Amino acid sequence: METQDQKLLSVNYGGSLPIKCVQDLASKNQTEIPPRYLRPETELDPVSVIESLELPIIDMTKLIGDNQHQWHHDELAKLHLACKEWGFFQQPNDIEGYGQAYIQFEEQKKLDWGDVLFLRALPVSLRNMRYWPTQPISFRENLDKYSREVQKVALCVLKFMSRNLGLELDTLSSKFEDGRQAIRINFYPPCIQANKVMGLTPHSDATGLTLLLQVNDVQGLQINKNGKWILVKPVPGAFIVNIGDVIEIMSNGEYKSMEHRVVVNPMKQRLSIAAFHGPHAKDIIGPLQDLVTKSKAKYKTIITEDYLKLVFRKKLDEMETQDQELLSEGYGGSLPVENVQDLASNNHKEIPPRYLRPEAELNPVSVLQSLELPVIDMTKLIADNQHQWHNDELAKLHLACKDWGFFQLINHGVPEEIIDKMKIDIEEFFKLSLVKKNAYAQQPNDVEGYGQAYVHSEDQKLDWGDMLFLRTLPLSHRNMRCWPISFRESLDKYSREVQKVAVCVMKFMSRNLGLNSERLSSKFEDGTQGMRINYYPPCVEADKVIGLTPHSDATGLTMLLQVNDVQGLQIKKNGKWIVVKPVPGAFIVNIGDIIELSSVDYGGSLPVECVQDLASKNQTKIPPRYLRPEVELKPVSVLESFEFPVIDMTKLMIGDNQHQWHHDELAKLHLACKGWGFFQLINHGVSEEVIQKMKNDIEEFFKLPLVTKKAYAQQPNSIEGYGQAYVQSEHQKLDWGDMLFIRALPLSHRNMRCWPMQPISFRENLDNYSREVQKVAVCVMKFMSRNLGLNSETLASKFEDGTQGMRINYYPPCVEAHKVIGLTPHSDATGLTLLLQVNDVQGLQIKKNGKWIVVKPVPGNIGPLPDVVKKSKAMYKTISSEDYLRFIVNNKLDGKSRLDHLKLE
Repeated sequence: METQDQKLLSVNYGGSLPIKCVQDLASKNQTEIPPRYLRPETELDPVSVIESLELPIIDMTKLIGDNQHQWHHDELAKLHLACKEWGFFQQPNDIEGYGQAYIQFEEQKKLDWGDVLFLRALPVSLRNMRYWPTQPISFRENLDKYSREVQKVALCVLKFMSRNLGLELDTLSSKFEDGRQAIRINFYPPCIQANKVMGLTPHSDATGLTLLLQVNDVQGLQINKNGKWILVKPVPGAFIVNIGDVIEIMSNGEYKSMEHRVVVNPMKQRLSIAAFHGPHAKDIIGPLQDLVTKSKAKYKTIITEDYLKLVFRKKLDEMETQDQELLSEGYGGSLPVENVQDLASNNHKEIPPRYLRPEAELNPVSVLQSLELPVIDMTKLIADNQHQWHNDELAKLHLACKDWGFFQLINHGVPEEIIDKMKIDIEEFFKLSLVKKNAYAQQPNDVEGYGQAYVHSEDQKLDWGDMLFLRTLPLSHRNMRCWPISFRESLDKYSREVQKVAVCVMKFMSRNLGLNSERLSSKFEDGTQGMRINYYPPCVEADKVIGLTPHSDATGLTMLLQVNDVQGLQIKKNGKWIVVKPVPGAFIVNIGDIIELSSVDYGGSLPVECVQDLASKNQTKIPPRYLRPEVELKPVSVLESFEFPVIDMTKLMIGDNQHQWHHDELAKLHLACKGWGFFQLINHGVSEEVIQKMKNDIEEFFKLPLVTKKAYAQQPNSIEGYGQAYVQSEHQKLDWGDMLFIRALPLSHRNMRCWPMQPISFRENLDNYSREVQKVAVCVMKFMSRNLGLNSETLASKFEDGTQGMRINYYPPCVEAHKVIGLTPHSDATGLTLLLQVNDVQGLQIKKNGKWIVVKPVPGNIGPLPDVVKKSKAMYKTISSEDYLRFIVNNKLDGKSRLDHLKLE
């Protein structure tokens, strides 16, 4: 059964009605463009042509470098200005599927002149591989790598943004580390009426941060700044970074999500790939508390899931996403429309009316030099923070986020080889025949795949461009059906690299916001990544169409890579559209909507020395922090296992509940739960083979060298992984034991970084064990409900879609065993625990009637439900699971003090 968390993570981004492929349309050499593509607005907006040096360029090496250097601080300042003034900068170094986006109804009038391949990239669990093209053959692998790398860049950028906002370094990045990444691959074919169509309708990104990579050298991106459309010319090798609506909200308006659009070229096709970064679907989007204390909150607080429902059920329409009503249903899809690449290939002299956008002609466009669009140098951000240039770069990042919401990121660390392979594969994909590309076409009510996005009606104006949208991270989210075989490898590599950059960026964003450096990145590291690969074909009426409708990104951070040298991206700043000229090799980073929001951290555990390693040193004295005087003071009773409650599952499960021994076993279960809170469960149905394989793998894991086990070590602010739990201070007494803690269910919560790959069978066997144990737990709860006089499904229904965590414990021998504790006295904070004894060494003790009893049990504990409260006065407070877990994880183990916290007076 699908869990609620799975629903949150795997929820559709919406869809788009099917329309004719623009690439195919463009290839027919029509003299007239279909009316739906004509956009009168494209002829009305003056465009400023700004050379790429004026669009802020951020050098990642300066950001990452020694913060004592002046250029680090200079670059940080540039980043700040880029975020603040532009919302865009460049960085060198379900609408899912192929089609168009945001086509919501058949009568939708205007379409974009472009095709898209939209894919969910991160977390991996969201990937729908049906949409990941298998041609070119390296596509999936390269997109995966690209997705991961871009995410790193985005998270890194966010850290510097945080610093610029006066926050802890990880404040912003922590919100995106576990979030989502989507990839939109855009194809804008040339258009004979390029001045009358639009590749992408004006919009601001609804995400947190967008990293755009220009695939070829055809310009087209325009930014609306100060009321003017500014043409962006990408810097070779740079990402164009766009601050989305979420970052604007999280920063309480300090950083701006800029309106931007894509225009098409009359002679050349344009290709780009945008990586949108957003927080986890369960996270709350709203102004960060640390910033609200300084000024009044400017935005409402909303759950990411509800926000995305709103964004993706509406077509791109200026920047209205933040104030629209929430929708309660799924995200919907996009109507199918003709592919723009195909449309452009028909050599029409007239562009179909749906692509003509009168607003494209009405809005003035400024042509800015790239230096005006903030450029952030990653090396300066990463450098020693004592150097002046580190602080300067941090300040630049802050301004870039605050005033622009876009910046260019240079020296970002993504290998040039990975970027080049990704560019080549994208170009090769859009050279494929329409029939082959349509193998990756979007499905109804899904945006992933090849097509267009956000087409919701037949009358809607269309963008002059196609896209390939892919879910790239987490890996489990990948739908390989949508991944062209030819570029799976390159996309995989690109995805991973971009993710690294995104996470890094978010750490600096957090610092700029005055937050912990991990605050933002931690939210996105395990989050989602989507890749949008855009193709904007040339158009004979380029001044009348739009490649991509004006919008702000709904994600957290978007990293855009310019594939070729054709400009097209425009950013709206101060009411004007500004043309962005990408810096070669840079990512254009766009701060999305989600960066402006905050979410809950469950906390973590301070790192301590591995006990297994400590014990192996054969010390005659145990370090004082492990000595527990209370162990020697309390008497212990030795209880034989047959005296401890033993429940036979076969007697509970017997079909005929008229048998006396069925009722006897039910009564034994009731007494065990009420009198002990522990019992042993025999004949439970989990196969001996599954159990034995799990035992073998656990023993083999703890035999591995320490350096190998530490590859799965806990990260800051997380208890997941290899280490110890609940270590909250340097003076706290420690347990004599190590653990490997893993989130097992729902599948979308799995962080595969923490799942050991040695022994090689570990992951498979743990997965099998996890599923089998869950079945047993749910079954036991049904009988517990009956004993409480409730409907048999009352308890089970609350856990079927819930979470399951696995704690694998290792307690090494100790020369002073009578003075240490393997696990501090406590009661389990969960609903039901099933414990498997791996070897025959006893150690578990239960406190009953004031005495500690040695047993070998399978424990379980329960709590009250509303139907029980009807029969007696409520003894405990009501609290959300999220708040309860936050309280638990951020406090050390201390007997049953957790329940004391919840007791009613």
